[in-house]
Amino acid sequence: MTKSTPLNANSDQSRDIKVLQFGGGNFMRAYLDWMVQRLNDDFEFAGGVALVKPTGGPQYQDLEEQGGRYHVVTSGIKDKEVIQKIDLITCIDQIYYPYDDFTAFIELAKQESILIITSNTTESGIVFAPGDTPDQTPPDSFPGKLCVFLRARYEFFAGALDRGFFILPCELIADNGKTLETIVLKLAQTWYEDSAFNHWIKQANTFVNTL
Repeated sequence: MTKSTPLNANSDQSRDIKVLQFGGGNFMRAYLDWMVQRLNDDFEFAGGVALVKPTGGPQYQDLEEQGGRYHVVTSGIKDKEVIQKIDLITCIDQIYYPYDDFTAFIELAKQESILIITSNTTESGIVFAPGDTPDQTPPDSFPGKLCVFLRARYEFFAGALDRGFFILPCELIADNGKTLETIVLKLAQTWYEDSAFNHWIKQANTFVNTL
């Protein structure tokens, strides 16, 4: 399957990609993607998810074989009653592997419809990697990948302040959003020496602490 085309299960949909998601483990599938599904089903969000694998190695074969579809089972007690609910999740429309097709990944930066970037790259994913460089395809670290992605967005939309993102990292470290922003800004300053780009990162994008 071409990694820059919709998954077969959702290929007939006309909805736009609104969420760029780094990491496709069980937590993100049952948490973030479940929320996107609720927004689509109950609030007319009409948004698809582009899933990006942040590391090399094995691909999301199981998810591809299922056309991006899977179920989330919710069990527990609500309003003093035992519940068990099964939800079908269909919001993942595309999968990207930057280590296999970096160009397709960077092309995503040109999609005006993307509003949110979210991630779960493990607790060690939000780190400053001094060995990363902007000409790597891709940089090894998650902040490095995010920095080159933001640079592509900045250049394509000529620094427009209304083309940034809400960035919602879900890595389990304190002040995850602020930490990610600090590292991305450090990389941007080191790599590009472009104060206008740093200004755009700070002014056009909102890094949210989710923990």
